[in-house]
Amino acid sequence: SKFARMRFDEARLVLSETIAKGSVLRIERLSDSADPMTIDFVEAEMAGKPLTLSDIAGDNKVEFAGDGTALQAFINANPGKTIFIPAGRYEIPSQIEIRAEGTRLAGAGMWHTELFFSASSDNPRTYSRRGIVCSQNNCGVSDLSITTINNKRYYLNDASKQVGKGFMGSWGTGSSWSRVRVDHFECGAWVADYSGNSTNGLTVTDCRFRNNYADGINLCNSSDCRVEQSSFRNNGDDDMASWSAESYCSNNVFANCTAEHNWRASSLGFFGGGGHRAENILVKDGLESGVRLVSDFGGKAFGNEGIVFSNISIVHCACVKGDVGVSGDFWGVDEGALHIEASKNYSIPNAVFENFDIYDSRGNAVFVGAWASNSHSIDNLRLTNINVHGVADSNSYAFYFE
Repeated sequence: SKFARMRFDEARLVLSETIAKGSVLRIERLSDSADPMTIDFVEAEMAGKPLTLSDIAGDNKVEFAGDGTALQAFINANPGKTIFIPAGRYEIPSQIEIRAEGTRLAGAGMWHTELFFSASSDNPRTYSRRGIVCSQNNCGVSDLSITTINNKRYYLNDASKQVGKGFMGSWGTGSSWSRVRVDHFECGAWVADYSGNSTNGLTVTDCRFRNNYADGINLCNSSDCRVEQSSFRNNGDDDMASWSAESYCSNNVFANCTAEHNWRASSLGFFGGGGHRAENILVKDGLESGVRLVSDFGGKAFGNEGIVFSNISIVHCACVKGDVGVSGDFWGVDEGALHIEASKNYSIPNAVFENFDIYDSRGNAVFVGAWASNSHSIDNLRLTNINVHGVADSNSYAFYFE
């Protein structure tokens, strides 16, 4: 309701047969409606056969046989077990909570098992009833999709009324998510300790965070987590982020991931903490920054151990300042494709950026900024093998220091 930023949405389906090599895939409009339609892109992949209970590792497992309204009770009745949810679409009326250590939810595959959170985000009594929350150790979710009826970030556009995240809670120590698709939540995942059991060692592998209205995944107050081989697309805030909001975050890693069409903030950012790494990342077509290291957000400052970004490509990112809602970021301000700025809250020490390729930047390809008036600085910054392949705006630069 503010700016037209979410430029497309996705529909998906499983076909009844495999498309043979050399075939033509035809998309045909059957409606007589005169409404304009645009197809941005089409992806096709092998969905694979649905998994069954026998495909699930381990002996401590049970199969769920009810509908979505019975799932929470079944989870409660089987603490510490792997709960297999067969192929199908399950309408879930409220948030799912994993309450016992070692409990895992396993589906038949992200194309086959869908948990659909059906509570209205337009009703004051139900707007936040969605997602999976856990603060226990050694828990997990694998081989399923979670999605919702939701189409907004906040109820009544009020930031205090968040409509629910796909994953929430601390997930304790040693938990994991694998081969999960998450879309149409406020955030795909917001991992943070609000229950006294801090996050440590969460692993996220082969997951997809798409079409969410804020962050793809934010490792808030979390340490020693690893997100790898995952895809981010069409999210409305940082795709991959770590924020030391209340607790100092350390040693979080984003590796071998792809991020596309982010429409607010950036695809990759660290905000406070230290010892983090981002490596082997492709960022494409973000409306603002592709990668950023900034002190915009309060909390714990950056540590002296530094942060390392390596082997990263940024394609067609950055924005140029101008009228709010038309140019620039949400405030009409310049954002570089690679944006490093210590303008607020704390300084940035010992950051390393190495082996970058920045293509077709819409604004400044690399922006580095700090202002003596606010007593914050960027210290011992190292930029090594940063290659800029084109800047579209005639008033912008390959490297801009302020």
